[in-house]
Amino acid sequence: MPIQDQNSPSAQNQSIPPVARQPNILPQQPAATQQPTIPQNAPIYAGFLLRNAALFLDTWIASIPSVLISALLTLPLALTSGEPLSQAFGKPPISIIFNSLAVILMWSYFVLTTYKFGGTLGKKVFKLQVISENGAPITLSKTIIREIPGKIISGLILAIGYLMVAFSKEKQGLHDHLAGTHVIRTEPITGRTKLAVFVLTIFPILFLIILVLLVAFPLFFAFKTKTSLPANKPGLTQYASPVPKKGLVSTAALSRDQQRKSDLSLLATELLTYKMLHSESYPNDLSALLVASPENPNPLKILPLPPNNSEPQANYGYTKCSANEKEEAILYTQLEETGYYYVWRSAANATSDSASLDQPACS
Repeated sequence: MPIQDQNSPSAQNQSIPPVARQPNILPQQPAATQQPTIPQNAPIYAGFLLRNAALFLDTWIASIPSVLISALLTLPLALTSGEPLSQAFGKPPISIIFNSLAVILMWSYFVLTTYKFGGTLGKKVFKLQVISENGAPITLSKTIIREIPGKIISGLILAIGYLMVAFSKEKQGLHDHLAGTHVIRTEPITGRTKLAVFVLTIFPILFLIILVLLVAFPLFFAFKTKTSLPANKPGLTQYASPVPKKGLVSTAALSRDQQRKSDLSLLATELLTYKMLHSESYPNDLSALLVASPENPNPLKILPLPPNNSEPQANYGYTKCSANEKEEAILYTQLEETGYYYVWRSAANATSDSASLDQPACS
């Protein structure tokens, strides 16, 4: 058997084993640098400020037409009531019908637009949409639960139900939890959207501040004026009104007091006219001012009555006095602001705020 040379090429190939080919393995990134995977179709929930701006816009969109339509529907009833429209709309049953229609129309706007289009006009402006928690379009039953009882409850608890949006992980208010809904963004937020949200967020705050100042300043200055001593005028005794017995009264109470003073001036004028036409004599009671006579063919049609308030009072007070062969007439009414009497005396032919809780009498 021939001996093969170890230095030959064939011998070398047999003595060296073949090298195994290693697969190409890419280096893995450290765990800290790996990014979490987010589904491309994951919803982006709308935040508190964005939803608040849409709600503010919807309030104006819904309230103005609702009030106008309600006013038109109740106008025939107001015209047939025989009272001025400003008074007719403020008294039941017209006021109840008017307010009920306005509320029903506003609720109808929120329910129908949310169910039909997935959001109100305000939400559409800010590219928002209301969906079910499972991502499906919102149903009619969910819409009604969300927009009527849900939002009523959210508002009744000091608006905490609305504030929950700012602190909820999925930006849900209490009404969203009750109905099982989400409010999502359908488009990214632009610079114009941010500006609109800023304006619609700041404007209500400024409006409330201005409204409080407009109410507070007149009350403050009226209170300050009433509690300071004014200068005396000829034939008129001025008194400093004391601090109101119940603190600062409402604007409505001040308006009723102004009406009482105006009514007293009217009665005083009628009494002076009666005296001129009846031999310098005042009537025994105010009902005589309603009696027509040749000297006074156009008497009062009806005696003015004090405005209604929480403490209904009797008719305006009237007293006829006789002293030293001279007659004097006294008219008076009790004011809500101070609880004291506002008095007209014919002797001075002037009115004054009496600094007394006692009913005025002949001097």
